[in-house]
Amino acid sequence: MIRKTANSVFTFCGILFLFVERAGATTVVPMNLVDLSASASEVVVGKVIRSKAIPTYDKAGRVLSVSSEIRIAVDRYLKSRTGGETGSPYVTLYEYGGVVGDTTIRVSDAPEYIPGENVLLFLKASSRGLNRTLGLYQGKFSIRMTASGQSEVSGRIGKPLSEDLPFVTSESGDGPSEIRMDLDEFETRIEGLIGLAERASVVSPAATGSDRE
Repeated sequence: MIRKTANSVFTFCGILFLFVERAGATTVVPMNLVDLSASASEVVVGKVIRSKAIPTYDKAGRVLSVSSEIRIAVDRYLKSRTGGETGSPYVTLYEYGGVVGDTTIRVSDAPEYIPGENVLLFLKASSRGLNRTLGLYQGKFSIRMTASGQSEVSGRIGKPLSEDLPFVTSESGDGPSEIRMDLDEFETRIEGLIGLAERASVVSPAATGSDRE
């Protein structure tokens, strides 16, 4: 459903994925760190260097939809499509929503990206190779420097594992839980989970949902 307010802000109550091949609506599927690590095409640590709005117009020149193209300068890969921990120095991803003139389109539960922010991202590639944030907000973790000079990562996931509970800073019943953890510790945990998923896929491809054509 699309709702237009007086200041030309459109709010999508559903989630729309417009990655060239199709448009569809869905809701957030709760994920934990195991799910994110196993399902991601790539896991990267880097900085947002650009967020560019890409509008589409109707015949009258009015904005119909807006997608955002986000460019990330990659510091390091925890997982890459080519295998191992190497890849392009930049990755580009696409999210639905953005600002064009006085028109703003927001998608509920979609992550927002601000140039200059440091992030750790779980990305999923479409069949055409276009990246999006896996699990909507669950696939984006912000990185900040604490007062003590330590790098800390924070984000929201739908269903934290028991071993992650010590790092949960807030819960909202059946809603997402916010976790906060030292960046190095978080990366070590994610690399371990990626390794477990890769070993499991070698033993049993069907268990990970692999398709054979």
